[in-house]
Amino acid sequence: MRRVIDKRVYDTDTAELVHCWDNNLGDSDINQCEETLYRTPNGRWFVWGRGGANTRWNEQIETNHWAAGEGLRALGPDEALLWLEDHNVPAETVERYFKVKAA
Repeated sequence: MRRVIDKRVYDTDTAELVHCWDNNLGDSDINQCEETLYRTPNGRWFVWGRGGANTRWNEQIETNHWAAGEGLRALGPDEALLWLEDHNVPAETVERYFKVKAA
């Protein structure tokens, strides 16, 4: 998928795939969601997502009616780090991209 956001091109074909996540619900479930975090060659972060009608990725098809959808969202570095933390990504992956402190 390729999309322009704030005059920058985000493309899943040319970016580095950092981590994939899904909630293991079937495609027919309105809560089904999957997301993949990417990093562009220029070091910018974005997430591609796909999900059911009850997720952030939904698409409005008519007034008060929603369907499954997909899209891209640009993330800042802090948002990307939070995404990694929220999705229980292994510490080694987080440390590859971010300076984190020992507990």
